[in-house]
Amino acid sequence: MKTFATVLLLCLSAQAIDKKELFFDLGQMGASAADAYETEQCRQHRSFRELDPIARPFMGSRGGLVVFFATGTTGTILLGHWLHRHGHNRLELVERSTGIIGNGGSAIFDSRQLANVAKGQ
Repeated sequence: MKTFATVLLLCLSAQAIDKKELFFDLGQMGASAADAYETEQCRQHRSFRELDPIARPFMGSRGGLVVFFATGTTGTILLGHWLHRHGHNRLELVERSTGIIGNGGSAIFDSRQLANVAKGQ
């Protein structure tokens, strides 16, 4: 969580940030935190297998999980700010929306998978 706060403070201090950018930054951080939490909950069960081949090597420990999600979130936020600064507003919207929808969808999928394990299905 310190990484998210650090990135947000750097972004706020670097330039005047508008409400839309702040909304997307907080949305990305929230979706990524939810995905990390649900992934950690699912990881504790034997039947859990990470579907993302890029994330799979990081899922062996809680530290790896934190590194993976912190790096991904930071990269997404910084790329969004770079696109905004250079005037690629449509591409920025697509990039930020994709990150939020991807992490949010993954968190929902993980929570449903965990609920099915709890039910014994």
